Amino acid sequence: TVRAPRSIYRAIDGEGNPKAAVRDGLTAVGVLTGLPTGPLVRPLGHLADDERDEVTLQGLVTGR
Repeated sequence: TVRAPRSIYRAIDGEGNPKAAVRDGLTAVGVLTGLPTGPLVRPLGHLADDERDEVTLQGLVTGR
């Protein structure tokens, strides 16, 4: 939760890892609000992963 702001800023700036920024940001939201954000981490991280050129349905469901 503490590293979420820096992680998100670095991902927006192009220096950081977008997948880590999504994970850190959702963790912070979950801690601050009490909402269960865990199930969203893998699929949204899969979408944010810029190393892949394709997003598959299986990837959105499993995060792999």
